[in-house]
Formats: sequence, C-alpha cells, structure tokens
Amino acid sequence: MSQELHYLRDELNQRMTIQSELSNKLISLVLIAWGGFFLILEKSTGNFLELKAEKTTLYFVGATIFFISNMINYSMARKYYRHSHTILRIGAYILVFYEKRPNNNDNKRDKFCWEMVNFETLAHDVDKKIKRKSNFYDRWGEYVTLCVISLFLILFFSYLFFVVPNDGKTVIIVPKICCIVYIVCSVCMLWIILKDLSLKSIYNMRVKHLYDTFRYSFKIGYHSEEKIKDLFGDLYERCEKYMRKQKSSIT
Repeated sequence: MSQELHYLRDELNQRMTIQSELSNKLISLVLIAWGGFFLILEKSTGNFLELKAEKTTLYFVGATIFFISNMINYSMARKYYRHSHTILRIGAYILVFYEKRPNNNDNKRDKFCWEMVNFETLAHDVDKKIKRKSNFYDRWGEYVTLCVISLFLILFFSYLFFVVPNDGKTVIIVPKICCIVYIVCSVCMLWIILKDLSLKSIYNMRVKHLYDTFRYSFKIGYHSEEKIKDLFGDLYERCEKYMRKQKSSIT
C-alpha cells in the first residue's frame, strides 16, 4: 500500500469516526436542553396546564428551549452533511486513482475495490427505490426524530401560550411573534434535514464527487475515457448520464 493511500484511508476513518460521534454529542446536548426545562417545570408551582396569566413565562420559556434544541439539532445535521461531502470526496479520489474492477487474473493483495463496491451497492439501492417508487428518506435517524419531537413540543407550548388568558398588564405580542418564528424556522430546518440526509442526497453527492474526480483525471492526463471504461466498466458512463439528467432537470 502506498504512503498516500495509507494517509487517505486514515483520514477517511478519522472523518467517519467524527461523523459517528456527532450523534452522541447531539443526543447529549439536546437532553441537557430538555432536562433544563423540565427542571424549571418541576420547580414551578401548581399544575402547568392550568391556563393562568402567571404561567405565560413558563410556556414561552418551554417553546424557546425546545427551539434552541432544534437549532442544536440542525447545526449537528449540517456538520454531518459537511463531513459526508469530505468523506465522499476522499472516497472518490481513492476509487479513481487507486482502484479498478477486479478480475480472476489479479493477485488478491492487489484487489482494492471497496469504494467501487460501496458506490455500486448504493446505486443498486437507489435503482431499486426508483423502480418501486419508494421514498428516499430512510436515513433520518436521530436528527429527524429529535427535530420532530421538539417541533411538537414547540407547537404544544406555543398553543398554551396563545390561549392563556391575558391579565391585561403583560405585553405578549412580541413573544407570540417569536413563537410563530420558532414554528416556521423549525419546519424549515426539518425540511432541510430531511433533504440533506436522504439516500438520494447521499447518492447525489457521491456521483458528483466521483464524476468531478473522473474529469480531473482526464484533465491531468492520468486517465483517458477508454482506460476508465477498461478499469471501471460503465461506472463513468453512469455518472455522466446521471449528471446530465441532473443538469437538465435544473434548467
């Protein structure tokens, strides 16, 4: 194994470790935020569901804290998305410059084709979903789950805040506007998380980075299209066809 390939694999493993740790950090931070509110709720006097004017602050604090947890969730999801870009970019480089489709004449020690197998497995999953007309949102995980729970609780406490009788002395127009902003922003964040972490999004990223790396290898004269086809079969043609389809759909 060359020194560069060894370095790239170490970098890839490190990035994947960081990415997997994001979930644990997310759960810890969100639980801390939720725990802080429930601690406040425990120390509040009386039944918090009793719609009294003095409880408006508690309802608004609840909506605010759960919105903060959604912001944390969204930030972590964006980090996961950015790490995915880096991981797939490194994987595309390894595939194009170090791998090839194995055959029976190759020495077993020379068969480096993990990234190719990984890509083709993902492509097979995407093709299967397209054929079955299934959705691509099967990689939501904790990011979407926590976001949905927080959004529900924001709606719940905002509802209590809106229906609580006003004592006529407290100005609550601005907090009510804030609650509406919390709901709208949380829905937008949920939509972005769903879009970015879907199977289709991961496939788009992988194809784009692989296609760009193929083109780069042509540019520097490392590979020709004939050599690419010889090494990887129809892999390049699949990427090129997919990218053309994406560009035509945009225009």
